[in-house]
Amino acid sequence: MFENIEKRGDDFVKLIDKFEAKVDDALNYATDIKLKPDAIHPNGLNLEYKSWKKDTYGKLMNGDQFKNQLKNYIKDGDFEYVVDAKKLLNDGVPNPNKFVREQFQEVFKKDAKELFDQNSELFKRLNISNETLLKNLADNNKLIDHPLFDLIIKVE
Repeated sequence: MFENIEKRGDDFVKLIDKFEAKVDDALNYATDIKLKPDAIHPNGLNLEYKSWKKDTYGKLMNGDQFKNQLKNYIKDGDFEYVVDAKKLLNDGVPNPNKFVREQFQEVFKKDAKELFDQNSELFKRLNISNETLLKNLADNNKLIDHPLFDLIIKVE
């Protein structure tokens, strides 16, 4: 995480509001970094850093903790998962961006309606109806390249 912050530079550092910030005390929901509001993100932006090994993705992303975290991020609407590509490259993943998108697609396949219902306005802004989301999930490659994943996943 700190390497990523350093790489982004001083202007990014000035936007940091909190580390390990509580977003919703009732749900025990926290984010790694909360950025201050700006013109693009009037409520701020939640950044969730993931530095997992290849074998860990399936186990952790299929668990309730990850699903509940993703649901809360979708409900809030302004979030990014920032994924450590180096760790995946070291584990022999030739294309970390594709790999991570495929992992997220599996989560969406299992819980598409539940995730969509958290914030239908977010999906509408991206021109995704629940029917479109479900149809794209049926075609494995369509959601991977969808703008939704460009907004919520940064593999660096």
